[in-house]
Amino acid sequence: MDTHDSIPTSLDNAASQPGEQADAQQVLRLQQELAQREAALQAVAAQRQSLEQECVQLRQRLQALSQTDVQTGVLSRNYFLALAEREWQRARRLNRSLAIVCVDLDHFKQLGDTYGHSGRDGILRMVAERCRSVLREIDLIGRSGGDEFLILIQEADTLSAVMVAERLRAIISTSPLPVADETVTLTASFGIAITADDTPDINHLIEKATTALDKAKQDGRNRVAVS
Repeated sequence: MDTHDSIPTSLDNAASQPGEQADAQQVLRLQQELAQREAALQAVAAQRQSLEQECVQLRQRLQALSQTDVQTGVLSRNYFLALAEREWQRARRLNRSLAIVCVDLDHFKQLGDTYGHSGRDGILRMVAERCRSVLREIDLIGRSGGDEFLILIQEADTLSAVMVAERLRAIISTSPLPVADETVTLTASFGIAITADDTPDINHLIEKATTALDKAKQDGRNRVAVS
């Protein structure tokens, strides 16, 4: 065996070193590029997570706004009707009664003309808070529009519904409301309807309560009427 065949010459070493250096530089560049790409991906992932959290918060706020009347904090009309329909179905299934109460603030337009939008909204908000202080957690209250509210009283007959409406009427009419460094005395009229075997749906019950409310207003306001 020729020993010269197994021993690399100085020319062989000189030829291989530039190639190895080029490979090493290429590996280093690829590693750096990979690190940059991974860092960019992590930044995108963090941004995506932040955006997803913001979307969740926005959806929750949107849902809350769609379910709540902004001026008063009670249920919006549409959400009240949806919940009331569900409760009416449940009451019919369990053979239980419930009451719908329509509330109208007497001569409220005059107050709006006197104290403007901010004063009007403040009065509505205070009235809503006083109503909620009387109602139970299982009862529902929503704003049906303008100066009118809708209330659903669970498991109520005519007598108990009238008692609740009279308590509401009293707490509104006997406690002056602070508005623009003044106090305002307000009254309200109430119409009540109770579920019956022939009640086809919650809308029919609300119509009956509205008819009773009209009677209360025709009879002089600041009173409770039953359909």
